[in-house]
Formats: sequence, structure tokens, C-alpha cells
Amino acid sequence: MKKHLPKILFIIFVLILSLIYVVYIQINGGATYIESENRLSEITESLGNIGGFLLTLIYARTILKLIIVNKKAWQRLEPFELDPTEIKTWLQKILYYLNKTHIYVGTLAIITIFMHCYLTGSYSDNLLLKLVLVLIAWQGIFGAFLYFKFTPTTIKRKSYLFHAQFITGILILILATFGHLLIGD
Repeated sequence: MKKHLPKILFIIFVLILSLIYVVYIQINGGATYIESENRLSEITESLGNIGGFLLTLIYARTILKLIIVNKKAWQRLEPFELDPTEIKTWLQKILYYLNKTHIYVGTLAIITIFMHCYLTGSYSDNLLLKLVLVLIAWQGIFGAFLYFKFTPTTIKRKSYLFHAQFITGILILILATFGHLLIGD
């Protein structure tokens, strides 16, 4: 816990700043976002939902990896008389497919979220959603860097590199949530 305290404090700091920004904008008249209702707007809303789902898959993979290697989590299953090896095998099969599709799902998530923001125009007067776009771009660039720079074996040894990706994902969630609150979603 102590080694993760700076990361936790940073996330809390961003959460508080986002909340202050939303309150400030609402006090000063709110955002100037005007939603258009046409066939394209339905498609762009769908793109936002698809992008959110794809990002959820990406981070579910990360959380699944953390659960599989956490010995304490498996010890907590002993009182329930569940077979941890069977559950672990099942989770590893799911993880295998998530690992195989990770790059494609991540790329699609980035594309759909950018298309959603661009086509709705909701980012133009919204600082939080602009930051989300920057963080999404960072996710893609850093993910491509890791993919092309390191072999899978090296990546496993240097797992600390992934903490930056995970923290960025949490920040995207916070900023996107507050950004959508500003535009009334």
C-alpha cells in the first residue's frame, strides 16, 4: 500500500480537480454543448458505448491478470470449498483470448472513442474531454511503443511499465465521467 500511495494520491487529486472544474463550469452557466438529433448522432452515441465497452475489456484483462497472480485472493476461496485450480484454469483460458485480441481491441477502442468525440463535437468546449483525447492518444502511442520495442518475455519482466497504462486508464474513466456530466449525459 505504501508504494502505491503516490499513485492513489494523484488519482484522488485528479478526481477532486475534475469535480471542482465541473462545479465551476456549472456555476458559471454550464457548457455550451448543443446536441444535434439526426441519424449520425445515434451512430456517434453507439460509437461512444462501443468504445467504452472495448476499454472495459482492455482493463478487465489487466484486472484478471492481477487476480490470477494474487495468492491471497485464492486463499480466500478455501472456506467456500471451491476448487481454485479449476477456477484458475478457466480464468487463464479467458485471459489467453484476451491477450490474443488485446492489440486489436485496444486499437478499435482508440478509434471508436476518437470518432465519438469528433463526430459529436462534445470535446470542443470541454477541457475534461480534451484531456481524455490526449490520454487516449497516449495509451495508443505508449501501447504501440511497448508492443514494437519489447518482446513478450521482456514485457513480463518489466511489468512496472504497465502501471502507467493502468493509471492512465483510471484517469480516462474519471475525466470522461466528469466530462460527460458537463454536457448533460
